[in-house]
Amino acid sequence: MSRRSLRGRLRRFIADLASVTSGAGSTGRRLREPLDGEIGVVAHQLNATLDALDDSRRDLADARNFAKLGFWHLDLDNMRVHIPAENTAVVGLDTGLPGQDLDFTEYLGRCVHPEDRDRLRAWAERAKTSGNEEGERGVDFRTVNAAGEVRHLSSACRSHPVERRILFLVARDVSELRRVEDELLRGNLYDPLTGLPNRKLLMERLASRLAHTGTSGKSCTVAILDLDRFGAVKASIGREVGERLLLGLVVRLVGALPPGTSVGRLSYHEFGVLLDDSPEDIDEIARTLCAVARTPLPLEGRELVLTGSVGIASAKPGECLAEELLARCESAVFHATLRGGDVVSYFDEERSRQAKDRVDMEMDLGKAVPDQMELHYQPIVHLSTGKLAGFEALVRWRHPERGLVSPVLFIPIAERSGIIHDIGQWVMEEAMGVEADWQRRMGDAAPFMSINLSVRQFRHDDLSERIRETMLRTGADPRGIKLEITESALTEDPQRVAELLERLCSTGLGFSLDDFGTGYSSLGYLSRFPVQTLKVDKSFVDELGHDEKQTRITSAIVSLAHTLGMEVVAEGIETEIQRERLLALGCEYGQGYLFSKPLHGDKVEEFLSRS
Repeated sequence: MSRRSLRGRLRRFIADLASVTSGAGSTGRRLREPLDGEIGVVAHQLNATLDALDDSRRDLADARNFAKLGFWHLDLDNMRVHIPAENTAVVGLDTGLPGQDLDFTEYLGRCVHPEDRDRLRAWAERAKTSGNEEGERGVDFRTVNAAGEVRHLSSACRSHPVERRILFLVARDVSELRRVEDELLRGNLYDPLTGLPNRKLLMERLASRLAHTGTSGKSCTVAILDLDRFGAVKASIGREVGERLLLGLVVRLVGALPPGTSVGRLSYHEFGVLLDDSPEDIDEIARTLCAVARTPLPLEGRELVLTGSVGIASAKPGECLAEELLARCESAVFHATLRGGDVVSYFDEERSRQAKDRVDMEMDLGKAVPDQMELHYQPIVHLSTGKLAGFEALVRWRHPERGLVSPVLFIPIAERSGIIHDIGQWVMEEAMGVEADWQRRMGDAAPFMSINLSVRQFRHDDLSERIRETMLRTGADPRGIKLEITESALTEDPQRVAELLERLCSTGLGFSLDDFGTGYSSLGYLSRFPVQTLKVDKSFVDELGHDEKQTRITSAIVSLAHTLGMEVVAEGIETEIQRERLLALGCEYGQGYLFSKPLHGDKVEEFLSRS
């Protein structure tokens, strides 16, 4: 090849190289081939490098899209924003636009969420005046494109290595992350069914309200609306229908209260309301809460009418913390439910003390079985002869600090908490064991043992099996055992109870109906149950000879029992006159202080030896 020809080819190669390198921001430009010799080799290597560079750019674009990254830079001297074409969508412009060179104020107006413009403008001004130290801390903001789509951007910033007054910003689209964070926050602070603040958020607002009362001097008041018996309603209509009813009630509740009132859902059927109005307004709101609960709710073509118990408690500045104020309100609503519901109850210090005492007693009661329990036995005698017929086993609690606790106090607590099952089982074991001992020693002359069963014990499907197993373990003959039940146990589920009693009666056990006349006292259902004994409550015995109407009722009860083939035991006999009147009415048996108070186990043997 001639030198002239070589020079020509070299000039073309250099021109071609200049054309390729001048388009460094583009892809697909290549040196023309074929070229031979060393120039050809260089051209081939350079083309391979350009191919690799294109691949890297594509990989970088894919990574940027995957990570939702956008790049732009801000010139702090002239306050202009340069946005490359491939990043327009991320930073708030429409997709597919060419690169943009915008005044910063124009960018704020076109791309930035209105609520974030002032904050982004202030960040840029601080970056401009502080030598971009502020700018390098980065900034988070939202963008809005022409279609109204909102993106949350988190930006990291770095200064240009040479032009220090130019900031490079890498903006990451964190919209999905913010959405998840918002959902988590809402799930943590709001009730998912009603959308109302949950207990946690309401407590935070209450704490804030109490802190504010310290500076304003106002009292802070909390009201709780508890839907009476809603648990039973939900059980009968189903959870889904119950939730629809709750949603309808919440709409009415929020609409009935003054605008801006803080309402939250404390539990499934409890709602809390924060108030700071005058006492007159509080009374009116309390009545409103009851009225909202009473408003008929549509239920599958019918209407369901509920009632609500309302508890109210107030605190002066610095008087208590949020937890204590809410506890006061819960104490008040508890007393409202005890009064039957559909009433308003205000917090009372003495009632609160009693409620705390009940809680303490319940905690102690859970640890009391069996070590602190003991049985006392009250004799049941033939009224005509005074001879011993049997005993009623009465449970007592000997508390290490309170002493002997009355069953009037601890039995209702045991019923509510479910501890009654453990107590009832222990009583059966002890009383049947004592009866078995008497039977072994005295044979047919052994007195019978009467044992009380609670309503909650009757609800257990395995009660029959438990009783059978206890008799087998103790060796007690069922013919010497009478189980005492109340009217409420019979009326709760009559068909099921009748079947249960029939199964137990087949073993030889006897049944007594306790406190007859103090409850529903339906005469029609008595014949449905295998009950052999009717017990007349002490309240009727007390009025014998004093209240003629009560005396006639007692006479009717005795006559009814005899008509149905039952025997009658009168409770609480304290005078000879009462014994004589009961005997005249035809009552066969009696128990009470006239004959003996309930006896501790070690005193029973003395009584037996005298009988």
